[in-house]
Amino acid sequence: MTGFAVPIAQWAPDVFDVWRGWSVALFSHLVFILPALLLWFFIPKRTTAIPLSTQAPRVLWRSPLAWIITLFLALDSVLNYVVNAWIPTILVTKGFDPTTAGLYHSYLQTAGMLPALILPFLKHFFGSPRQLTSIAVIATLISLTGYAFVPTFAALWSCLFGFGCTLGFVMGLSLISLRTHSVQEAAALSGMAQLVGYLFAAAGPVSIGALHDGTQSWQLPLYVLIVIGLIWGIIGWFASAKEN
Repeated sequence: MTGFAVPIAQWAPDVFDVWRGWSVALFSHLVFILPALLLWFFIPKRTTAIPLSTQAPRVLWRSPLAWIITLFLALDSVLNYVVNAWIPTILVTKGFDPTTAGLYHSYLQTAGMLPALILPFLKHFFGSPRQLTSIAVIATLISLTGYAFVPTFAALWSCLFGFGCTLGFVMGLSLISLRTHSVQEAAALSGMAQLVGYLFAAAGPVSIGALHDGTQSWQLPLYVLIVIGLIWGIIGWFASAKEN
């Protein structure tokens, strides 16, 4: 929808005298939200109970591996939330018009659908979690570096970031099941990772925005994102290590 937000906002005042342009652009999201809500009520719900494990669950908050996986998902969420929040503004300051910036942001979101569609194909050629995690990190770092130093190819960087960051998220979720020994343990680790991850993610856009306000430039925030990406990659290397 971000690719159409600015055109809809610009077109709306010519058609709707009562509503302002951005109101119509926001209202247009109902085209996707309402069908999803309706489908939710008609999707069959699973009623089969999952047998509980008799093993005593580990205390995950004291597990180094649990924290590594949690931080991997947390930093992935930070990168995703920050770039999704600020990249249109960043591109506008780098010379793109708002319509093009919104369009390139939609590329990011569209490319984010690819990992779910082609993951079986990727696993056929890159079987180990470490290989797939490395692909995610490399694609994300290339895109962030491109935004910082070669913004002319922002369309390409948006596609790479959407693909890489989402693949990283998918791999983080898969590591939860791969590194746990029961359904209860997986649920506990998922809860831990999402609690910490979304706390980090919520603070990310605000912190990066404050950094921009303090420097009056988007270059330093982009450098910070690259550093976060490097740390994310190091953590991902250990998180995706093959279990002995």
